[in-house]
Amino acid sequence: MLIGHDDRGSICGPCAGSDLDPRCRTCYRPGRHHTGDKCARCVLTDRVDELLTSPDGTLNTQLAPVRELLLAAEHPNGQIAWLARSGSARLLRELASREEAVTHDYLDTLPQTRAEMFLRQLLVEAGVLPARNDDLERIPPWLDTLLVDQPDHHVRLIQPFAHWFVLRRARRIAARRRYQAQAGHHIRMKIRVALEFLTWLDTLQLDLAATDQAAVDRWLAEGTTRFREVRYFLAWARSHRLVKDLRVPTQARSQPAEMLDEQDRWRLLERSLHDTTAPLDTRAAAALILLYGLPLIRVRSLTTDHLEQQDDGPAYLIVGAHRLLLPPKLAQMLSDLAEAGRGRSRYSPSPGARRWLFTGLVPGRPLSAEGLGAKLAGFGLHARPARNAALIALAAQLPPAVLADLIGLHHVTATRWSQLAARDWHAFVAARPGHTAGTE
Repeated sequence: MLIGHDDRGSICGPCAGSDLDPRCRTCYRPGRHHTGDKCARCVLTDRVDELLTSPDGTLNTQLAPVRELLLAAEHPNGQIAWLARSGSARLLRELASREEAVTHDYLDTLPQTRAEMFLRQLLVEAGVLPARNDDLERIPPWLDTLLVDQPDHHVRLIQPFAHWFVLRRARRIAARRRYQAQAGHHIRMKIRVALEFLTWLDTLQLDLAATDQAAVDRWLAEGTTRFREVRYFLAWARSHRLVKDLRVPTQARSQPAEMLDEQDRWRLLERSLHDTTAPLDTRAAAALILLYGLPLIRVRSLTTDHLEQQDDGPAYLIVGAHRLLLPPKLAQMLSDLAEAGRGRSRYSPSPGARRWLFTGLVPGRPLSAEGLGAKLAGFGLHARPARNAALIALAAQLPPAVLADLIGLHHVTATRWSQLAARDWHAFVAARPGHTAGTE
């Protein structure tokens, strides 16, 4: 390593009269020492091996793939810091000391914390555990924790409702198509509201079988909009003849409460396309929302497979069964995002795994909707008002059927946005080739 300088140029340490040896004492590569006389890469190897060593002094063979994944980190200094302070690393040490094999079932018995979730995904990414739909499979252990202190007469109702109605329906949907991100949040809400409803009935000293429509109406009137989720529990109870024919009235659709000004929309779009000081993933997400009105959940779930581009040809974004033509500037941003690879994650995706455009910290997972929303807020964009403004702008230019096909909206939703945009499309229908008055 050239660490000195004289009139001939850069010179090595001995020629410069220095007795400092920049070589690592383990791998003999020259470079900055991390601890003592070892480089960061060798220190990382030592600490990972110490972490995964069983009580008998041997490396845990089941966790060998995790060792390879941890050591493959591009930046060893960051990985060393993670090992020192992470709850996931401490949990990994405990797993390494177990004699029994690590399984999903065993992890389900642990407290369902962020550290446990991160480690589970790390084990899946390393191939130690099979992949599973964690949004759904984390519900049963969460449910057991929720019901541990509840009265028996509540548990006898909530258990079958959760397992045989809510989860069963969710698994059927997941078998037909990939279940939406944050499905677990909505499932938990349905179960919590059902439990809150039963607790509320207890305060009235009212049995479920004796509950009438007046009681349901009072429950709805005294609560927030989330109380309407009780309709799922009442439908299940009614199908099992546990309650009378009780109904939760359909709530009238309200007008969009938040709407980004059109001038602000174009200003933010201009900034998202040209302000290179902002993070690329934030700018790309902002542009997709401002141009096409895509929901945040759909944006964060995009993968490299959703991009389609031919040599020297137009680029498309595949949304559902349709292709959106991308402006060249946005196409280049998304292409750069795909090539960026890992993004925030320290770990390369396993072969055959989905390659997310918006990668998150959790291995094998995209950036969370909350995380992406926070990044957009820091950019000056709030997703809901921006999406509303984009949909209004699109609905003012396109017929409902075209709008629905273009960005994958339900036709009823597309019609509602067109009505909000207050456009009359009769002229478009009349101008279509082959149209005859009175045939439609």
